[in-house]
Amino acid sequence: MLAGVLRSGRDGFNARFADMKRRHPSLDADAFSHVLLQSIAPLAESVGREQPDRVPAVVWAAYDAALQLVAERLSGPSGRHPMIEVSWQRLLPAVTPLLTQSPGKMIAAVSNALCHLSSTMGADPEEWVERMLACAPQLTTVEHFLAAGKLAAWRCGLAHFREGALAAGDTLPEAVALRLLGCTTDGEKWAAVRARVAEYPWWTPGETVSDIPKPRVVKAVGSFRGFGGLFAEPPIVGIVDGNFVVRSGDEAWLLICDAFGATFHRVDMEYFNQSLGLRIRTRYRVEPTSVTVDSTRLDLAELGEITSSAALPNTLMNGRRDIPNSVADPHTLAVTGKYSHGITLIALR
Repeated sequence: MLAGVLRSGRDGFNARFADMKRRHPSLDADAFSHVLLQSIAPLAESVGREQPDRVPAVVWAAYDAALQLVAERLSGPSGRHPMIEVSWQRLLPAVTPLLTQSPGKMIAAVSNALCHLSSTMGADPEEWVERMLACAPQLTTVEHFLAAGKLAAWRCGLAHFREGALAAGDTLPEAVALRLLGCTTDGEKWAAVRARVAEYPWWTPGETVSDIPKPRVVKAVGSFRGFGGLFAEPPIVGIVDGNFVVRSGDEAWLLICDAFGATFHRVDMEYFNQSLGLRIRTRYRVEPTSVTVDSTRLDLAELGEITSSAALPNTLMNGRRDIPNSVADPHTLAVTGKYSHGITLIALR
């Protein structure tokens, strides 16, 4: 299938390769040939079994996408994100009817998702592929596939997708949305699960809210730059506009976090400085090496002396982004220590 399309469009394909080579002199012809044989050829065969008349359109779209990905060393034998090829070999053939409808959009969506997941610390691109494969038979439109991809990406570690992912779940068949989120209890309803997730950011499917201990340390995020992390020196944390902000040296980030992941997004120092001098009215008390919430004391001695703390309000309850920095009922507390390059997150609700 692939050989026939390449022969019939030889001049066009060669011109595309030559143009990409001019723009990216390091483009490796052998690496590109590998992708043609290992990913695009099987894809063409899969399409040919169901809709042979759509093979040329799929091959042209895949050829252009593969050229870009190999040129930027994102895919191919030495590419930075090997799960892209895995998705072309496994996921795209599983949704052939959607691929043939809109080959460019489908290939771009899958490739972009894997690039994003693969380059985000703590995210799990392999799990994303598996979750999408599990619900592939129920995805009957391209729009449903894109919505499912966003919901699965949030579930697999892209915490900043949270609000968009929940909205995407609203557009999916209920069974698909629940399966992507990981709900396995019979009788669950998407509306109820959605409300629970919104109210309790640290809830995960399978847990009963009333049985979850509170407060509790839920995760530590961030690490020393010398070990592949973000921070050159121990960070400090604050809150601006209802979001965590983090500073390490002369660099600053926005931190988005929940039960499924934590992502950092660079901001300028001026934005971080809005958090300085703010005081949070809440029910926790910070001591030199511990935090007391209500009557529960959490020992954080391994962090060394606590250097900063900030409490995060539940902005998802009403969707507002103008939540004041002083809040009475936060859902998450972030703490940093003198001897740690990480941020310890404590669930308060």
